[in-house]
Amino acid sequence: MSTQTLPPVSQLEKLERLARWAGGHGASLHANVWVGVEEGKGKGAGLFVGEKRDCCGGRDRAAHERGEGEGEGRVEGEAVKMEDIANCPPGITLSFLNAVDAGGEFGMHEPAGGGEGEKAAVPSLPGRLSREAPPHVVGRFFLMRQVLLGEGSFWGAYIDALPPAPAPRWRKGRSEGEECWALPPFWMEDERQCLQGTNVGSACEKIREQTRGDWEDAIRVLKGYDGDIDWEGVYTRELYEWAYCVFSSRSFRPRLVIPERILGEALEKVNEVFNGGEEGMGNGRGKVKAEDFGVLLPLVDLANHHPMAKVRWDLEEGKGVVLRVRGGIGVEGGERKEVFNWYGDKTNAELLLSYGFMTPYIRGKQEDDDERRHNAYVHVRKARKKGVALHGNGEEEKAKDFLISLEPMTDEEGMSDRSRGSVLVKRDAVKVNGFEHFDQSMVWDILVNGICEGDLGTVKGVWGVKEDGAHDEREGAGGDSEVDIKLLTKVLGTYPFPNEDAQQIVALVLNVLVQKVRSEKSNLENAGKKTEMEVEEGPRDLRPERGETGRLKLIADYRREVRWVLEAAERSILAAVVAQHGIGS
Repeated sequence: MSTQTLPPVSQLEKLERLARWAGGHGASLHANVWVGVEEGKGKGAGLFVGEKRDCCGGRDRAAHERGEGEGEGRVEGEAVKMEDIANCPPGITLSFLNAVDAGGEFGMHEPAGGGEGEKAAVPSLPGRLSREAPPHVVGRFFLMRQVLLGEGSFWGAYIDALPPAPAPRWRKGRSEGEECWALPPFWMEDERQCLQGTNVGSACEKIREQTRGDWEDAIRVLKGYDGDIDWEGVYTRELYEWAYCVFSSRSFRPRLVIPERILGEALEKVNEVFNGGEEGMGNGRGKVKAEDFGVLLPLVDLANHHPMAKVRWDLEEGKGVVLRVRGGIGVEGGERKEVFNWYGDKTNAELLLSYGFMTPYIRGKQEDDDERRHNAYVHVRKARKKGVALHGNGEEEKAKDFLISLEPMTDEEGMSDRSRGSVLVKRDAVKVNGFEHFDQSMVWDILVNGICEGDLGTVKGVWGVKEDGAHDEREGAGGDSEVDIKLLTKVLGTYPFPNEDAQQIVALVLNVLVQKVRSEKSNLENAGKKTEMEVEEGPRDLRPERGETGRLKLIADYRREVRWVLEAAERSILAAVVAQHGIGS
């Protein structure tokens, strides 16, 4: 009997299989929306509308090639208005809830009759792991198990459509497209070195350290359960890093994507079982909360990010999470367009770290842009004193990230708003120059907790604000003192200065800011020299398409953007010092 080597399965065929599997379990796409692959840009999969070139929904492949079913629901040349784009029912989501068999919609879906072939090499995860490891770690191990089960997994079609996972040790050869899954924390060492001197570089090393510790702790638990199994040889560290990247780039918060009643019942069962509901199962770690883990959404998670996408996520008992486009999408003359999701207001640093791409920064409005939004920011972190308990539960408060912006922080095209605590005083109320590129909560923190050593009375006295006992509007913005927005408005909105003390205090705050900016610039430049990373000055519209020009180009663009942000902030401060304080630079 002759054996025949089957041709490799294309990404498009994998997406077709995913669409059919998801559709068979209650998921759906709009009749005019298709899963497909954008060729030539290295973007991989996405959701598209219009011309169906190299894309397909849940239809039969032969029917797709014959063109059957095309054009339904659409009149050529007219705009198609779409509302519901896709939905994902809870029954096909993948998360910690499945790993602990939370019941109802969230079963483990263990393969029947396991024990033959490769399945025999995949030991089941014991309940001990679920009791002793954090929920997000348990979810990653459960995803790893589905990869190892291969076609035996309920989620096999979904797993197959994800970026290829590292091959387990018992399989010969390496995975096709190896390391295309890797986010910056798991890039090659020489690539990570090129990120040194930036906040992304620092975050990468912390994530690597954290994921390694989580994996080692979990393996220790598994060995304690059965020391005869080669746990680290099956659930490898590299595969765990892959699982981290999948959840980082694709998962959603449970409360956003699972109907409230269904999620509440699942969490209630989990906490009953794992916190003393059954004899010998309690571990005293406290209740599992929805914030403790992420949820993967097969099919729906194919939608890529666009900063201006107008979408809404709704929850319905029968459909689960529904992705809707507000106002519909116009498709004229059958032109193919991508249907985008919106991942939230994220800086390029956050996008690069969690998703492996950045969005373009282009100065000036483009002819084909109805709207534009920039997200060129640098994160700076305020260090906390060790051992200082700042929360009521005695835990040390996490360090606060502040933002520095390329454009003025109050710029309408920026992404900062009150939800991030970056813009607390409206643009037309700000009269004092020099602070426009800085997170206003950072300005407050330096002013009150730094210069005035936490004494609000000093600030009020200098700016003539009476202690009348009235309730001021306050907003927690990460400082040791809550932000008194009315007082901050008085500080930023009073010019000429009311007195010499006010002028001197503002000058001191500006000095702290410029020293911080220069320190960040020095770190960037020194790291660039150390790694021999040449970052050329270039036009501001020189941005890479995602994956098109390689990681080094992406790194170079990010480093260039960081320098632009720091230089813009420094110029603003120096100009203000000259104009408002009569001091030469």
